[in-house]
Amino acid sequence: MILIDAAMDARPPGTVSHLHPRFASDFPKSLSAHDIGLRDLIEAASILGPLPPIDLVTISIAALQSLSLDVSLPVQAALPEVEALIGRILDGRSG
Repeated sequence: MILIDAAMDARPPGTVSHLHPRFASDFPKSLSAHDIGLRDLIEAASILGPLPPIDLVTISIAALQSLSLDVSLPVQAALPEVEALIGRILDGRSG
């Protein structure tokens, strides 16, 4: 499972991170402002049984913004790095 989300993690906006959380408690404390957070979703899914391996790719943001399809310039600039990282993750799984 590959998840991509924004994170308020005190890193400079646009910083890309790659985590391997195994439990809901392994997720960063402040992900983006979804009605149901990723931690909650993973916690609920774990009730159903063992979770698949999770790759969490986050892009650091400065502050929460209202929900829209627009992204900040630092996030937009980070997208090629995210795309390359996802490619490396997928390449590693195909072997």
